[in-house]
Amino acid sequence: MARIPSLLLPPLLLLVAQTTGLSTVNLGAVEAKPIDRQLISLSIDGPQRVQDNLTETMYNIFEPGNAEAVNTTYSKRLFQVLAQNSGPEQTYIFGLNLGSSLSFLLTPAFNFKTKHFIEITAAATYLNQSRILAYEVGNEPNLYTYTGLRNASWNVLEYADEILDWMPRLREAAGGQRFPGYQFGTIAEPPSAFGDFTQVQLAVMGVPQAIGSNVCTTQQAAAVTIDYYLNHLNTVTYFANWVDEIAAAESLGLPFHMGETGTAGCHGKDGVSNTLGALLREIDYALYATTLGMRRLFFHNGGGGVFYYSMWEPVALNASSPAHVNPTYYSMLFLADLTSDLPTPRVHRLRHLDTYDLAHYAIYNDQTFTKLVILNTHLYNDTRSTAAASRPEKFVNVSPVLGQRVQIRRLTGPSSVAKTGVTWKGQEEVVERVADGVVRVAASEGVVVQVDRTSWAMEALVHS
Repeated sequence: MARIPSLLLPPLLLLVAQTTGLSTVNLGAVEAKPIDRQLISLSIDGPQRVQDNLTETMYNIFEPGNAEAVNTTYSKRLFQVLAQNSGPEQTYIFGLNLGSSLSFLLTPAFNFKTKHFIEITAAATYLNQSRILAYEVGNEPNLYTYTGLRNASWNVLEYADEILDWMPRLREAAGGQRFPGYQFGTIAEPPSAFGDFTQVQLAVMGVPQAIGSNVCTTQQAAAVTIDYYLNHLNTVTYFANWVDEIAAAESLGLPFHMGETGTAGCHGKDGVSNTLGALLREIDYALYATTLGMRRLFFHNGGGGVFYYSMWEPVALNASSPAHVNPTYYSMLFLADLTSDLPTPRVHRLRHLDTYDLAHYAIYNDQTFTKLVILNTHLYNDTRSTAAASRPEKFVNVSPVLGQRVQIRRLTGPSSVAKTGVTWKGQEEVVERVADGVVRVAASEGVVVQVDRTSWAMEALVHS
């Protein structure tokens, strides 16, 4: 495909000047933040309770017109599923129902070991506590007034009092096992939206939820577009909301998690949340959040054929909604391949190179620069193009920092709005190789670039 001069990065950015490139990379080694291997995680929630005599693993109650279960009851089999269907290193953050459990806490005769409230006891009994990273106490407590779970006087101080009441009781309920610790309840919306329900006010009492936009009404849904999400600078601007929150956590030496996130609230939007564009944004979103100091992000998942931001729906709803994988699933593969061969992976944003449609992340193993992630967030919708139109491309010269002979793993798909046909070359043995250090990245593609140390590269170097 012909190169398009108007999109050629002048005069080839990454580092066409060797001294500029090397100084940028060296500085990045100092400023780079650790990448958690479970940076991109999943969040699944619902009103819940435990029932000893339940024959099913889980039983959901739905109301007409509502894709979310209004009540979820589970048995000890759930803990067996968690223990037996994942590797021994997989850990969980287990949510506890603060919202509808207040009456039990305030009852003098309250006992965690009674059938009235056995969530923590069941988790301690049926699941090795080494598999629990933390217990999350409540979900979206800043919305309890709106959802009828607390009265109009409910505020952050009352929330803090309840949390402090929970803590010793939970530890006691663990029955002598190693108690993993607590994660405070996910806070809905950015910090500015609900006044005092913030990390700063709570001194790290709260894990934010960050869906951002939503499609809960027709008017709100109309404003949710792929053009907005597929824009690197919009992602940068969005995370300005969290800088003070992250600093509050870091000042106490505590990890900061984004407890529930995705493209748009009320399950996402078809044609936006389940596309290649959403996938690229998710990778950009996660890596950029890491450069600010966030430890992990939990992307919301659901079922029923209408959770468009889910990474996958493993169970068929009906003939028109079969089990399927959405493009955003590949974000987990991308991250796994990016970090799997690095004992101490770290990331730094090369901000001086970034534009609205181009993001650059330097990846290190401890202090050693090893890889470069380039995301081209230029919108490309082949349904709007003529047959003769070319897919825009950008070219980045990485030779000053990685040399001329590099290998490339490419994330791509038919268009920004593609729901299928997405491929990630990291899952194949054959990768692309170039001998001049110039990397091509088409619109709505992402690449991981590293030095090519294969026999092909060494032989070519000898004969060059």
